[in-house]
Amino acid sequence: MLEFEPPIQNLGSIDVLGARKDGGVDLIVVVSGPIDASADTLENLDRKIRAYIAEVGSRAFQERYPGAVPGKR
Repeated sequence: MLEFEPPIQNLGSIDVLGARKDGGVDLIVVVSGPIDASADTLENLDRKIRAYIAEVGSRAFQERYPGAVPGKR
């Protein structure tokens, strides 16, 4: 029997972070399949993005990436 895996996983962690030479950062959400409009998928996407926002707003993140000021993160 095949098990269903949601397209958005690891809701509490950043999937990919790229530090730019100018000090900015790029954060990428990795998906393992098509994103649909189901309530579960949209809730997972919301949780994932909220986790990203919380992380970039944290003191630890700002200390590690001081050039990632608003507009560059």
